[in-house]
Amino acid sequence: MPEYRRAIVPGGTFFITLVTLGRQPLFRDADNVERLRQSIRFVKEEMPFELPAAVVLPDHLHMLMELPDGESDFSKRIGRIKVRFTKMLAESTERKREMVGGAHPTVFCYNPSEIKQQMNQQRVEQTNSITPQRKDASNNMTTLAGKIATWANNLTYENLDDNAIHEVKRRVIDSIGCALGAYNAAPVKIARAKAMSVNDTNAGYVLGTRHSTTPELAAFANGAAFRYLDYNDTYLSKEPAHPSDNLAAVLAVSQAAGKSGRDAILAAVIAYEIQCRCCDAASLRVNGWDHVVYGALSSATAAAKLWNLDENQTEHALGLAGVCNIATRQTRTGQISDWKACAFSNAARNGVFAADLARRGMTGPHEIFEGPKGIFNQLTGPFEPQLGSSGDYMINKTYIKYWPAEYHSQSSIEAILDLRPQIGDREIESIHIRSFEAAVSIIGSEPEKWRPTSRETADHSMAYCVAVALLDGDVTLHSFDDHKLKDEKILALMDKTKITEDPDCNPGYPEGIPNHLIVKCTDGTTVDKRVDFPRGHAHNPMTDDEVVAKFKRLADGVLANGEADRILNICWDLDKLDDLSVVTDFKVVSGE
Repeated sequence: MPEYRRAIVPGGTFFITLVTLGRQPLFRDADNVERLRQSIRFVKEEMPFELPAAVVLPDHLHMLMELPDGESDFSKRIGRIKVRFTKMLAESTERKREMVGGAHPTVFCYNPSEIKQQMNQQRVEQTNSITPQRKDASNNMTTLAGKIATWANNLTYENLDDNAIHEVKRRVIDSIGCALGAYNAAPVKIARAKAMSVNDTNAGYVLGTRHSTTPELAAFANGAAFRYLDYNDTYLSKEPAHPSDNLAAVLAVSQAAGKSGRDAILAAVIAYEIQCRCCDAASLRVNGWDHVVYGALSSATAAAKLWNLDENQTEHALGLAGVCNIATRQTRTGQISDWKACAFSNAARNGVFAADLARRGMTGPHEIFEGPKGIFNQLTGPFEPQLGSSGDYMINKTYIKYWPAEYHSQSSIEAILDLRPQIGDREIESIHIRSFEAAVSIIGSEPEKWRPTSRETADHSMAYCVAVALLDGDVTLHSFDDHKLKDEKILALMDKTKITEDPDCNPGYPEGIPNHLIVKCTDGTTVDKRVDFPRGHAHNPMTDDEVVAKFKRLADGVLANGEADRILNICWDLDKLDDLSVVTDFKVVSGE
C-alpha cells in the first residue's frame, strides 16, 4: 500500500481520486455514471458534504469534497460511496464482488483555489462531468428552473430561424392528422367526453367539436388524440420522447389567452427545447421513470410564456409542475393499456394547470431540480441543459413518423419492406433482428410483446411490426385491428423471429436507430438489410408533400368534404393567424 499521511482538517476541502479495480472502464457506460451519481446523492443524505466539482473518466474519477465545519472524515464517506455503487452495479450485472479499487487523496491542499488550479491542469475530457451548482454574486444558488425561466422569457419570435418556424407548421399538421385518425378510438372518446363535461367560455377548444372547456382539459383531450395512434413525432436520446405531445397544451393556452399564431409557434419551439434538451441531458427510463416527467416541465414553460408570466412566476410554475408529476414507466411495460395515450396529455394538463396557478400568485417548491428531494437527487442526477439559440433549436432535430408504430421499430419495418421483393414466395426459416439496447428493452424483450392482445402492445412489438410488414407489404392503422392480433400467419412468423442486442448497433444509437435484419429461407437463400435512418428521421426527412399525404390518409372518412384542404391551408399560414380557434374548429362526419 502506498505510504501517505491522511490529512485531518476539520471542514477542509479534499481532492480525491477514485480508481476502478483493475482500471476497468466502467464509466464509459452512461448507466454506470448515473449509478455513481445516485450513490453520491445517497451518501450525501447520510453524511453531508459538498461536491463543488468532479470529473469522471472511463476508469477513474477526480472530485473535490468539502466537509462541514468540524468534520474531517472524508474516508468514511468515500467508503460508503464505493459500497453503494458496488451494490447497484452488482444488482444490474449480477457481479457480486467489489468493482471499485482504492481511494486515496492525491493532493492535500487546503486552499480551494489551489485545488481548482490543479484540476484545470488535468486537461481531461469533461463530457461526463458532474456539473457543479453555480451560485450568483449574493452566494444564493441560481436554480436550473430560474435559468430556464430566464431563457424562455428572453426568447422572441424574431430569434427563430425559418426552418424552426416551418417545422412547427409541419408538426401541427402531423399532430392534427394523428388526432383525426384516432378520433373514434375509445380512450380518445373518453378524454373528449371528460373535457366536454366542463364549459369555460373563451378558453381551450376540444378538437373537432367547437366546445370550449378549460385549457388544461382541452390539452388533455386533444393531447390524447394526438398520441393514441403512436404516430406523432419522436425524439431519441438518453431519454426517448414524443415532443409534439406539447402542442395540445400550446394550442389550448394560445386560444385561452387570445394569442396569435406567432405566439403559438414561439411557445412550441420553447416546449420542444425544454423537453428535448432534458432528454439529451439525463435518462429517466434507466431508473424506471417515464419521459412525461419532462413533459410537465416543458408544457408548463410554454404555457407560462403564452400567459406572459415573468421569470419569477415561471420558476414557480416549474416547481408546481415538477413536484407532483413524477410518473413511472409502468405505462409502457408489459401489456399496454389505454393510459399510454393519456400519459403525456395528463402531464401537459398538469403543466398548464401549474402555469395557471402561478399566474394567479401561487408559489411552487424552490429548487425543484437541485433540492434535497428534487429531480436531481430523486430521479436523474445533476444536469444542465444547453438551451438553444437561433439556428440550433431542437424541433429541427425531431422526426416525423412514416409508419404508425413505436419509433425504434421504424428502421426494422423499412428493412423488411426493402427485403420483401427478394424474399418473394419463399418460405421463411428464421428472421434475426440485430438491434440496440433501447429497442430490445422497449419493444423486443418482454413476453407480452410476442403475443400482443391490444393495439397499444402490438405497435410496441418489433416482432409483430416486422411480421405484418412482410406479410402485408405495409404497416397501416389497420395492421393493429383486433383480428390481425390473432392472425395465425403473423403469430407463426413471430415465432420464427428473434431479437438480440448487437454491439455493432449500439454505437449507432441515438444518432440513428440501427436495425439489421437477416432473413433465412428454407431453400437456403439468405438476405439481409441494415437501416439506420428510416424515412422521416431528421437525417432522412419526409417532404412536405409526404406530410400532407399522411394527413389526408388519416383524415379520410373523418372530415367533411373540403375540410382537409381548409385545415391544411390554415396550418401552413399559422404565422399569419390572429385567432387560433380556427385551428381546431372543423366538422367531423363521424364519432359523435
